[in-house]
Amino acid sequence: MFADASSRGKRNRQQPRPLYHTLILLLLGSAFVLFLGLVQPFYSINLWLSDQLFISEPPSPGIVVVGIDDDTLAVHGRWSDWPRSLHSQAISNLHQAGAQVIALDILFADTTSDDEALALAMESAGSVVLPFVGTEPQLSGHSSITYTHVLPPASLLERASANLGHGNILPDPDGTVRRLPLVISDSSGQAYPAFSLAIVHTLFSAPLPTEYAREDGTLDVLGRSIPVDASYGYRVNFAPDHAQRPYISYGDIISGDFDPGMVENRIVLVGMVATGELDKWLVPTSSNKLPGVLIHAAIVDNILRQQFLSETGSMTTLMTLVLIMVVSALALPRFGLRWGAVVMVVLFVGYLSAGLIAFEKGHILNMLYPLLLLPLMYGSSTITQNVAMAVENTRLNLRVLEGYKGTMKALAASIDAKDHYTRGHSQRVTELALLAAASLEMPPEEREVLEYAGILHDIGKIGIPDSILSKPGHLTSGEFDIMRRHPGIGADIMKDIPFLEEARMLVLHHHERYDGAGYPEGLAGNDIPLGARLLAVADSFDSMTSDRSYRRAISIQDAIDELRRCSGTQFCPIAVEAFVSGYRAEASDEPSHDGGRPAQVL
Repeated sequence: MFADASSRGKRNRQQPRPLYHTLILLLLGSAFVLFLGLVQPFYSINLWLSDQLFISEPPSPGIVVVGIDDDTLAVHGRWSDWPRSLHSQAISNLHQAGAQVIALDILFADTTSDDEALALAMESAGSVVLPFVGTEPQLSGHSSITYTHVLPPASLLERASANLGHGNILPDPDGTVRRLPLVISDSSGQAYPAFSLAIVHTLFSAPLPTEYAREDGTLDVLGRSIPVDASYGYRVNFAPDHAQRPYISYGDIISGDFDPGMVENRIVLVGMVATGELDKWLVPTSSNKLPGVLIHAAIVDNILRQQFLSETGSMTTLMTLVLIMVVSALALPRFGLRWGAVVMVVLFVGYLSAGLIAFEKGHILNMLYPLLLLPLMYGSSTITQNVAMAVENTRLNLRVLEGYKGTMKALAASIDAKDHYTRGHSQRVTELALLAAASLEMPPEEREVLEYAGILHDIGKIGIPDSILSKPGHLTSGEFDIMRRHPGIGADIMKDIPFLEEARMLVLHHHERYDGAGYPEGLAGNDIPLGARLLAVADSFDSMTSDRSYRRAISIQDAIDELRRCSGTQFCPIAVEAFVSGYRAEASDEPSHDGGRPAQVL
């Protein structure tokens, strides 16, 4: 039964009450969740974490990239010097090889003498898609991203194209391209589809819509519900490995030196991939910048395979955080730190796995905030438990100290009780010494030592014969020598109690005199511990103002006068004045007793 009670007491000291613990965790967790909801810190880190979820897979074989690469430029010269007849030849060769859609990620904004031939080649192919770009983005009331100007191809080429789409690519604040606007607007409110949407509509010979309605966070395209944000931003799924995508050099297309089977019935995207060109972007799945044509190819791949990614909304994230917070707040107080850590690890791994599974199904969970909340809750629980343990240990220590004090007081009282004239002497000396200590503004820890010493200052009298202690007259020289032993006896009794070591020194020296004529070691002046000097004054004052068997008490004023008369010889002047000041500040004058000579202080 006693073992069970001890065990329960130990558990109670090791952790706070579960309800109290849970409330603290809920409060701290709520503050963190509120902070995340309002401030939304670490945005770039959260994006980076979601980037790590991509798992490479083979790209669609139906999309071929034709690159204007270094070899092409080495054969045909600088890009700015190219005649558009080279593009006419390339389009004709691709059309003859059976390419289903020919998408040129090339901006033909100016007019040249070769435009008519290029337009004829485009019209003959019948499936050529060209880009345009929006310039000077502006703030507007439109839901889509708005540009002040839209730069289209030359008018002849614009009419000859099967469809047009914007080629704007907008990186995130950290410079990485993760999303692309599927719809943009000009300053008049006219909506324009992305280059990739124009390619897909051309593939299915479907006209581009006149309006792009966003409903329930999706954009309907040819029966496909594509998840987009409020600005029609589409989160690109970069899972298809661009390094495995079918590739042909544009120089080979122009010369006709390529395998027609590579482009037959396929979508062909032509774009700049040469070293040093500006149309290259950081993407989540590559350490090197990716040409824009490969980003457009990835989006077309996503749309055709319906491999879409949708980011969970802030409400879903908030509910997840609240759930984790509640589970942690309920579990940690009951399982403790060790098993609580296991619970936190399980939740951490569980949420990480859920994030991977959700990503595979096209949903991007917030990977940072919930994973941050878990260690925060565990850390908060640890701090709460440690604080509770510290508070409990402090409370227990205080109880132990109070128990020690009670024991010491009982022991001192038993010694005082051997003579009814000295009953309560130790307690009174303690209180008087503490008055002097308060006047000197001694630190609390020194006052505590003084209190222990005051209670135990006469404990050594336990080794003095009762015949000497209770003698009604003055002591003989031999008896006085025996009485002088009591400070040393008291110090010896206390020597094996570590926390009383400082108090032991005060007990040993409380009968030293300021002039060095005291005992047991004849210390003088400041060599005597200050606490011992205060005890000497308090001890003498109580003796003089208390009745003894051999004389009556003197008045308080007479006792104070006697202390001052002996100041500098028997007593420390600082101790005397501190005592008088403290006593007068705390106590009222007592009625005078019949006069008599000063008491013999022992």
